[in-house]
Amino acid sequence: MSIWVSSQANRATRKASCFDDAPESWNVNGGRGTITYWEPGLALVVRQTDDVHEQIGGVLRVLGHQ
Repeated sequence: MSIWVSSQANRATRKASCFDDAPESWNVNGGRGTITYWEPGLALVVRQTDDVHEQIGGVLRVLGHQ
């Protein structure tokens, strides 16, 4: 289960930054937004705007149905 979750988290991280309407908002592009996988809690930790949170939620829902 942990490997699957980790794999899904990595895919979600990549997709979130790709589908975001504001790529400059991510720290890797000079912004303040971050996304990390916290393995002990099997969770993604996202610091971003509400709009980006909604986009990431949509990506995770799609990934959950694959």
